[in-house]
Amino acid sequence: MRPTSIPWLATLLAVSSLALPLNDAVDTLPVQTPPSPATLPRLAIYYQTTHDAVTGRPISMLPLITEKHIALTHLIVCTLHDATKGREVEFYNAQFYNGFGDMASTEGFDSVVAAGYDPRRIMAGQVTTPENGWQWTPFDELARTMGELRRKYGEIGGIMGWEYFNGKPGGEAKPWEWAQQITAILRPNKPVGLRVTREDAARLDAAWATSVSGRDTGNTSVAGADNLKPDVDYWAMVSE
Repeated sequence: MRPTSIPWLATLLAVSSLALPLNDAVDTLPVQTPPSPATLPRLAIYYQTTHDAVTGRPISMLPLITEKHIALTHLIVCTLHDATKGREVEFYNAQFYNGFGDMASTEGFDSVVAAGYDPRRIMAGQVTTPENGWQWTPFDELARTMGELRRKYGEIGGIMGWEYFNGKPGGEAKPWEWAQQITAILRPNKPVGLRVTREDAARLDAAWATSVSGRDTGNTSVAGADNLKPDVDYWAMVSE
């Protein structure tokens, strides 16, 4: 990473790239004493990994540092991480939809690689259905693009879907069919099978009921929770 220039979020999200001087980013941080460029990576990592004081659960602070008048964007954090903690980052979840590029061709993915990111750690984010956003890429086009990327880079990070519950082609009744389609795209010429036993279905039913009724959190606000049935038929997924 060049210390004087950091690509903006636009690069990671496959649109035009801009450069932001590091000192300018430092000047816009809401701190009393602006840190030096040498300490900025540690500050960015703190922002992303801070924890709730009561529960101890990790909280993402990225929305905070992308508010207006604050110049640190997601990609700046990614860039700082990659330069200082790159070995600890398993993958980058890149958004290729809703105005941030698409996967109808390799152009968007290529631009991220050109910005210096390892293609093996770039996960191509996609909406799972046009109902969840725009720039949805049909499976045949997605398969063609992913094939070209594999031939070009050998290995890529994979595909992320937003959201799971209503993904095509099965919709809310069979959302797992989206995962099967994506598996076939990422692992061509290999059989795609979803192994779900009756015991698995029973556990999924129980987990759904626990989540909705809030038994683990003490939430008793859901009237008649014991009689609720999952809106996904896990038993239809049983394969053996």
